[in-house]
Amino acid sequence: MDRYSLILFDFDGVLIDSTKDIAVAVNAALEHYGLGQVSEDQVHSFVGDGAKMLVIRCLDAVKAEAEKLEEVLSWYKDYYNAHATVFTTLYDGVEKVLDFLKDKGKKIGLVSNKPEKISRTILEFFGLDGFFEVIIGPESAGKTKPAPDGIMAACRKTGIPAEKTMMVGDSAVDIMAARAAGTGSCGFTRGIGDRNAMLAQKPDYTIDALTKLMDLV
Repeated sequence: MDRYSLILFDFDGVLIDSTKDIAVAVNAALEHYGLGQVSEDQVHSFVGDGAKMLVIRCLDAVKAEAEKLEEVLSWYKDYYNAHATVFTTLYDGVEKVLDFLKDKGKKIGLVSNKPEKISRTILEFFGLDGFFEVIIGPESAGKTKPAPDGIMAACRKTGIPAEKTMMVGDSAVDIMAARAAGTGSCGFTRGIGDRNAMLAQKPDYTIDALTKLMDLV
């Protein structure tokens, strides 16, 4: 893995455990519009494909009209951005791994289906924003994973070619995006994504703790 100069991370389920804050925010949005509630377990299964898809799935779960989508989505994003760090925690070893990668001279990036503004809010709260050479969300990429656009944008912005880039993620879409972009891939098996679906995509490496990235490097 020493051949990789740029290490890209997914966010939810890889660097942060954010399910509860997402669930609180989406339920606040649904309640605001009188649309009912969804369980945290349901939200857990809905996360990973971006905010819009999350809200679509929640609206479907409460049998709400799809015409409410844009209103609920906008309200959810605003509420979540203002309350994104109430319950969210870092996974074990995040700071240690980022320090290690930086000391090794690796460039570090974030490629997430999460809204970019919210990702920056969370990184700044935990004091991690300084580690990241590039932060790519759907707004910058133009598309969400499994499309490779976000990874390719990160490669362009850092000047690191795909063959020297590694994507670390917990979901099938992360591995699919990496393959489509021509980068290496590392599956994190303790995240919030569907583990079996991710493993079915046959990532180049798998880890069950973030600190094991240091062994690979």
